[in-house]
Amino acid sequence: MVKEEVDRKIRGIVGKIEGCADELASYEEFMLEDADVLLFAYGSTARVAKSSVRELRKRGVRAGLLRARTIWPFSGARLEELAGQVGLVVVPEMNLGQLSLEVERVICGAADVRALGKVDGDLFTPDEIAGFTMEAVGR
Repeated sequence: MVKEEVDRKIRGIVGKIEGCADELASYEEFMLEDADVLLFAYGSTARVAKSSVRELRKRGVRAGLLRARTIWPFSGARLEELAGQVGLVVVPEMNLGQLSLEVERVICGAADVRALGKVDGDLFTPDEIAGFTMEAVGR
């Protein structure tokens, strides 16, 4: 196979996948019905964020979680819907903002996006995410 043919085939496959992003994307929703603060997370961070939602609710913040089960292809359809409902999206992630940049791109200013990055090798605690979120909402 020549390089041009490989390039064309790979671009075709990627295009097909990205064209079906809304169908391929998978999310778990937790306590979003009345949420005005959204935590958007994936992987091990999402499990911790779920506990943070419970803690925030105890503190009087109507928080909910949208847990991404898939990151690529990235579908922003549900995230975009929720951005119209909430005023704040908190994105805790075990890196330096790559996911939060994608969230900002998708919701285009419909809600305030706050990134909480961590790269020291330790997992987040529920209190870290809840405390960051409390500060972001001004409490």
